[in-house]
Amino acid sequence: MEILNKPELLKLHFSNGMLLLPYYHCRLMARRKNIQSPDERYSFSSFRKVAMLLRGLRYISVKKRQILCLSNTRWERYENGKWQNILHGYYYDLFPNNFQLIERWDVSSRWRTFKSYDSLSVIDNYLTALSRMLASFMSTIRPIKRDDFNRFSDCFPFIDRKEIEYDDYFVRFYSFFIKLLLCLVKPKVLLLHCGSYGGGLGVICKVAKSKGVSVVDIQHGQIFNHKAYTAFDIEATSKEYMEYMPDYLYSFGEYWSKYVDWNYKIIAVGNPYLNECVKQTASTPLYGDYLVLSQPHEKSSQMPFIFELSKTFPTSKIVVRLHPDENVESYIVYFNNCPNIELSDSSVNLYCDMCRCRFVIGWCSTALYELMAFGRCPIIVRNDLSKGRFPSDLGIWIDTPEDLKGIKSDKIKIDTNGLWHQNFEISVRNHIEYLLKN
Repeated sequence: MEILNKPELLKLHFSNGMLLLPYYHCRLMARRKNIQSPDERYSFSSFRKVAMLLRGLRYISVKKRQILCLSNTRWERYENGKWQNILHGYYYDLFPNNFQLIERWDVSSRWRTFKSYDSLSVIDNYLTALSRMLASFMSTIRPIKRDDFNRFSDCFPFIDRKEIEYDDYFVRFYSFFIKLLLCLVKPKVLLLHCGSYGGGLGVICKVAKSKGVSVVDIQHGQIFNHKAYTAFDIEATSKEYMEYMPDYLYSFGEYWSKYVDWNYKIIAVGNPYLNECVKQTASTPLYGDYLVLSQPHEKSSQMPFIFELSKTFPTSKIVVRLHPDENVESYIVYFNNCPNIELSDSSVNLYCDMCRCRFVIGWCSTALYELMAFGRCPIIVRNDLSKGRFPSDLGIWIDTPEDLKGIKSDKIKIDTNGLWHQNFEISVRNHIEYLLKN
């Protein structure tokens, strides 16, 4: 993949002048790392898309606010008698009268029939859907022919020229609608979920920064060797490329900075939801022996491991915690003949699941890092993906369930301040107030 560092790639543009490379960065990096991207694994049915759009019409209005946040319904949880966004809701609560929250529908999210915040909208789903419909129509009746597309497709044959023609129209329409959205809200600060991922999010960064809006990406998971935070050499040193990237990254802690290649400012702010849960779950009684953190793209390797774990420890209680993109119904059939295995999903607090089991096992879940905030050491199953997601000196590494027989405890005394910054409110309030004044 040496071709990824050819300077010529930074001379290839869409018809509206936007660079091609930032739009396809994550896809190219995923190919390089031999992993699938979520867009390739999951998709809505057409019926569900239409139904969701009809159900959400009542929530498309926006208000003029200095802080705009583009979030995701994945982070909505029903806790303490109310719905709350456990990632970006804490930012909303710091500036409730000056904050416009916009949530995109996640692949696994329920249809929105509630409004968890006063200034909440789902308008971006309509802007995206309309852009895609127009792009599909226009690329069919009037495809755009550019030598840049041919040259880019020649470099990366798995990205078809017709696909780039469609993306060209999408970028043009989506840029236009994002400009209209920014004119309506008039923000000075944009908190952009997955802001470093490129694609349509890179389009948002480019448009917002051209209007003088400060763009902030907020860390939501582990970023060690992550495709969105790993840069090709030509990208990391290009000023033009950085126009498609955020100005800042709010990280969980200082520890994560060394795994980010991008040349933007990184500010440690912490994970307030995790901090609260550490306190709330401290006295959770034990229920199971092993909690296995499922990952949808690791199903082929994790299922044999779970069955072998069940056979190796037939008297132990094994809890399989499903990923938010998985549902219980599709897994029940696998474990009908395994009485010592039970399933858990997002209806149960993840940290409660972690605290009620003696050991936590996984492949590449961020929760394995989060476990360390509870003073416990994660057990990591060794494979190509996990070796690419975790430093070799972190956690207890195993190859088979048999290796667990020598592990008596996962309790360790570690300093987690570097992983999880503690002064969230002070760090965020001071920085955002500074951005609003300048």
